Amino acid sequence: LARDKFIANWELEGESLDEKNVELAKLAARGFRWHRPKPITKLLYRLGASDVQLVPTGWFVAPWGNLQQVLEGEYLAMPQHEDRTLEITLMPKEVLQCYERVQPESRLELSDCFEELAGPEGYVSSSSFLMLSCPG
Repeated sequence: LARDKFIANWELEGESLDEKNVELAKLAARGFRWHRPKPITKLLYRLGASDVQLVPTGWFVAPWGNLQQVLEGEYLAMPQHEDRTLEITLMPKEVLQCYERVQPESRLELSDCFEELAGPEGYVSSSSFLMLSCPG
């Protein structure tokens, strides 16, 4: 994981590991700490049958280089960072229970994201998305 990605997505301080556990004590002795992810708001898009047909291979390459399968009913997720880095990943529907729905601070904020995502062709509409946040 690149340092800038770690800083953007994880709590930097970290917590001490439970040294009562033998394996964790070994890691603590080597300087390891427990880092939790920062709460990040994500935009989600539920894939329909017509969306899946737009991806002839049925797969796309995730930001870390692995292939992710595009299936009807699954979700594409895009983090809502201040720098608006475009990073799209697959989020299985089972993971939704880890998130809570939030409202955008403004409609303009949300529609700006979709303009970036859709590009000049404008295939994406804000009504197709959910805005979710992982509780801290």
